[in-house]
Amino acid sequence: MKLSLSVRIAEEFSRKDRALMPFEDLARMAADIGYDALCMRASQAGVDTPPERRREMRALLDDLGLGVTMVTGDVSIAANDANASAALRNIDPHLDLADDFGSPLARVMITDEVDIEHACSAASRASARGIRLAHQTHTSTLLETVDESVAIARRIGPTGFGITVEPANLLAAGDACGPAEIGQLAPYVVNVYLQNQKLDDDGDTLIRLRESSVRMRNLPLDAEEGIDLQSLFQGLRNVGYDGPVTVHQSAIGGLSIEDSARRYFELLAPFVT
Repeated sequence: MKLSLSVRIAEEFSRKDRALMPFEDLARMAADIGYDALCMRASQAGVDTPPERRREMRALLDDLGLGVTMVTGDVSIAANDANASAALRNIDPHLDLADDFGSPLARVMITDEVDIEHACSAASRASARGIRLAHQTHTSTLLETVDESVAIARRIGPTGFGITVEPANLLAAGDACGPAEIGQLAPYVVNVYLQNQKLDDDGDTLIRLRESSVRMRNLPLDAEEGIDLQSLFQGLRNVGYDGPVTVHQSAIGGLSIEDSARRYFELLAPFVT
């Protein structure tokens, strides 16, 4: 497996549009710690980033030996707001962004039944360019649970489309993410996103589901509570998964971005080797 660091580590938890660290510093930090790749988001580079800037960033990544595991081309996708699925109707700029960074994956969101037709067309265009669209198991989308994710993936088909497994979102939706669930998702899994949360009626984060809502408490990735990493990675090993595993979490309160990224790396490195 390849260990990837999302540039979300240098975003505020509730802000998807502003970076807290220059890209050059963030990339060098990730390489120095030992990460294999970055997961790009619009806070650092998106569909509106000028091509010359993308080339500069790609050149630095190449020099550092870092890949890009996925691109999230606009803030609406990251925020899952009312425009989250708009990229499906104009996918080429997102595929261009993926090409510019050498990324095999471009993130998308499907929030309504009417998005399915557009997702099928976008997946076909992505496949023609050697790219796959990746949809996270995510609250307030049509891929909220394991069963829903499999059903949608079957409708779109595996050509040009795959699933990013995100255990904390599945937990919010009432699902586990162990060997049984990974076994169901296995034909479609192209990425794994890791952040840690725990269901808590007094939690500081309100998570909206399609038909209800829950409260969750944000936790460090290495907390004993929350998602079960042992069970998750057992499931991934069982199905022979060898793709990216991405730290998709903000920095730990009271720690620097670098110290948080290093702590996450030291936690996950033994699982991915």
